[in-house]
Amino acid sequence: PNHPQALLNQAQLAIRRGDYEAADRFYDRVAADASTPTVFAPLVLRGKARIRLLRGDRAGAETLWTQAETLLRQGVVGTGSMTFGHRRDLASILLERGNPSDIAEAVALMQVETKIRRDADSLEVYAWALERANRLTEA
Repeated sequence: PNHPQALLNQAQLAIRRGDYEAADRFYDRVAADASTPTVFAPLVLRGKARIRLLRGDRAGAETLWTQAETLLRQGVVGTGSMTFGHRRDLASILLERGNPSDIAEAVALMQVETKIRRDADSLEVYAWALERANRLTEA
């Protein structure tokens, strides 16, 4: 019940149910656990950004997306920069923000990531990036 991935999944479910307070509490539990690997920090920030956006706080979401992006770009998480799906996490943040200038980078990140990890989550983000780039047939 206290496993970070389980708590993240519970937070995502709470968001889908519209229970943003519960989702925040699940994210807070992941963030507060000193034994939790830093790999989860960008995911917590991204989830909290989604909650802010859904509550109408675009500025607050932008702040959290920027913090998550910074962690991913610095390679603070994992064993090195852009490993263990961090390309996918960064691409997701870029797409969620909705800045047209980020789309090409998201596509490029996912082109590399899907060569390494051809799982459903990676392919979904790749299709999302291609759709945003108006490459609908490829998506």
